[in-house]
Amino acid sequence: MSTTINHKLSITEKIGYSLGDLSANLVFQTLMTFLAYFYTDVFKIPEDKATAIIFTVGMIAALVVNPIMGAIADRTNTRWGKFRP
Repeated sequence: MSTTINHKLSITEKIGYSLGDLSANLVFQTLMTFLAYFYTDVFKIPEDKATAIIFTVGMIAALVVNPIMGAIADRTNTRWGKFRP
C-alpha cells in the first residue's frame, strides 16, 4: 500500500525556485542577444536570414534533440543517481 503525502510549497520556496529559473534565463537571453548581434554585425548575415537560422536550429533542438536526450536521461541509472552519470 502506498500513501501519498501532499505538501504545499511555501512562498519562500516558490521565490527560491523562480530566482533559480530567472538566473538561468538571464544567462540564456544574454547569449541569444549576443548571438543575434554576432550574426548580423560580425558575420554580416541579413537580419531575416539570421532570424531563420536561430529559429530553425531552435525548432530542431526542441523537436528532435531534446526528446532524444530526455529518453536517454530517463533510461540512465548509475550508482550516483538517475541524473548524475
